Amino acid sequence: MRRRSASRQGYRLLWTLLLLAPTLRAQNVDTYYMAGDAALQAGAITADARGGGAIWYNPAGLARLAGLRFDVNVSAYSLSFGDHPDLQAALPGTEITRLSVLDLRAVPAAMSVTGRLGKVALGIGVFVPTEDASYLRTRVEQPAQDGRPHVDFGIHIDSVETEYMGGPAFGLELGPGVDIGASLFVHYRTDLAVAAVDAAITASDFETAATTHQLYDSIQVGLMPVFGVQIHPHDQWQLGITLRMPSVRVYQILQTIHVQTTNSSTGGDTHQSSFEEFDGFSAALIKPPRFHVGFSHDFTQTRLAVDLSYQFPLYIEDIDQDLAPLLNLRVGGKHQLTKKLQLGGGLFTNRSPMRQVARFGDAKIDYYGITAALHVGTPYEVAARGGKKLRPFGWLNFGSTVALSYALGIGDLMRARVGLSQDTSVIYEEIRARVLAHQFVLTWASSISE
Repeated sequence: MRRRSASRQGYRLLWTLLLLAPTLRAQNVDTYYMAGDAALQAGAITADARGGGAIWYNPAGLARLAGLRFDVNVSAYSLSFGDHPDLQAALPGTEITRLSVLDLRAVPAAMSVTGRLGKVALGIGVFVPTEDASYLRTRVEQPAQDGRPHVDFGIHIDSVETEYMGGPAFGLELGPGVDIGASLFVHYRTDLAVAAVDAAITASDFETAATTHQLYDSIQVGLMPVFGVQIHPHDQWQLGITLRMPSVRVYQILQTIHVQTTNSSTGGDTHQSSFEEFDGFSAALIKPPRFHVGFSHDFTQTRLAVDLSYQFPLYIEDIDQDLAPLLNLRVGGKHQLTKKLQLGGGLFTNRSPMRQVARFGDAKIDYYGITAALHVGTPYEVAARGGKKLRPFGWLNFGSTVALSYALGIGDLMRARVGLSQDTSVIYEEIRARVLAHQFVLTWASSISE
């Protein structure tokens, strides 16, 4: 009877472990800056966005453009610690091997060009607001002792999510103190998650082993309109309002693969294989609407700004994600030291939209951070254009911004405990863990403007 019980428990454990599929998480929405101007003010730029950053943060800011501008290189480099799921041992004496993973990413955050066409300012840009990855490469080996079989379990999960937003925008002065604008983004989103699981249970009179391979590969194309207003009641005061409409998916390519093989010395070998694909038009909301309001005040050489954003709740049925209402705050500013040098920075929150952690791999981590930034601008006189001399001279400004952000993450992460108990009962327990995470982001931006 003990042989049958151990064998049956072994099968149950294997099937439980093989259900650890790739998981996709809703990520924090403001990890990267989309413009050098934004990095200089810690993202508090809704009220006074200009240049290429206005396409993303508030298209009404395009209305105040003086001439042609290229934001030619906005890149981000991020390094994170402590925000990945993992496995824990069921009993003492279990050996756990964790392969080290360095979560270091280079993100091509933005590129844009803006200019004027009569009274209307136009722009077009490409932005990468989200690039997130999670990794799990762990082996759990529970030795055979006290009548329990030997358990050997290994899991490898890689999950990567990237969003691209690109499209045109315009800005228009309605009057001396009111500007309006709009952007229309094509939303291109990729989700790729791959999992490999290998599990074996060995006793004196039986052996059971299983392997599984799972893949989730999704490409979604959608549309997201953005509307903005900037109000200038006084030369020193600015008010900005931006409304991001929900992103609506219009097309999807989805591929899923599930291959599983089980072998046992007691018989009952199985093999299952599933390759499925969907390709076609598919309407759904994939990103909730979001509202931003910002204020800024100029003190001659210094500007201070405050931004508040609210993201509406949304349940995404495709991937079973429940997004809660989300409120974030940013306070930033900059100071003009010389005509060529500005210092800036500020404080920010980047909280998680997850309502709760419900299954293995889920993370709800709220980040609270600080940004320090430096901008160096170099103006050059333009004496002639198109073979004609300019009187007075024109100007061509080259600008470079570098910013370093640090954020402390506080929240919950769902881990799992696996193995067999003293009475060979299956242990698979999801554990909510309180974690501290650390995130560093380096932003580098360059611009050329008239």
